Amino acid sequence: MAKISICCPIYNMKDARYFLERNLTSIYIQSFDDYEIVISDDSYDDELKNWIQTIDLPIKYVKNLGNKGMANNTNNAINNATGSLIKILYQDDYFYDSRSLENIVKAFTSTCWWLATG
Repeated sequence: MAKISICCPIYNMKDARYFLERNLTSIYIQSFDDYEIVISDDSYDDELKNWIQTIDLPIKYVKNLGNKGMANNTNNAINNATGSLIKILYQDDYFYDSRSLENIVKAFTSTCWWLATG
């Protein structure tokens, strides 16, 4: 089981490839590597699925049956996660620093069970 699941609800690959590439690149350069990437695809076509097959990252890909909308797509990603911590990273978000995951994991203690990051 991964320590942290990075849940990425994706809703449209068309015209959003730049953002998703930036998102995944920011994950790839992280100093903390005990993670899984869970992509929940709410797209109407297979463009994202086909593109992910060319990526050299450990991605768990889940295709929604029909359009679920943002909240349900996010929940679908979370439901398919196995990590003890969940980080939601929307397709146009990215980690600013290469130590972002490391800092998130360090912030959780026996008295801290909820954390908002920027």
